[in-house]
Amino acid sequence: MSASFRTRQAGEGKVGCFLTLAIVVVAVAAGIKAIPIYYSNNELVTACENDIAPMASRATDEEVMAQVRAKAKELEIQEALAPGAITVKVIPSGNDNTPGNVHIGLNYSRDVDFYGITTYKFETKQSIDRTVYTNIK
Repeated sequence: MSASFRTRQAGEGKVGCFLTLAIVVVAVAAGIKAIPIYYSNNELVTACENDIAPMASRATDEEVMAQVRAKAKELEIQEALAPGAITVKVIPSGNDNTPGNVHIGLNYSRDVDFYGITTYKFETKQSIDRTVYTNIK
């Protein structure tokens, strides 16, 4: 009696294993498409926050814009190079030791194509504002 019981349940574990394997494969395939786009966007925002904005105290709007565009080009983010995707406003510090301000706005979206099945629009709407001190004694 126990031998026939085992044969009736022999395939039940295979279905669960197959479903788990299918979910893992779908998650890995989606990650292969989405992670590089997420990483490059995050890299651009981090570069603006930590490298470009703090050093913009003596730069013009155009110079800061050129730095941000160069970083976007290096990271191959073509959508960030479109007109209006990057905005920069540098307010220099005054002679009376008042701080200056730097504003960098990133506003663009990138499409992630999941193998022709669906498309996800990954939007970057980031506003970076830094206070910049230049004449500290």
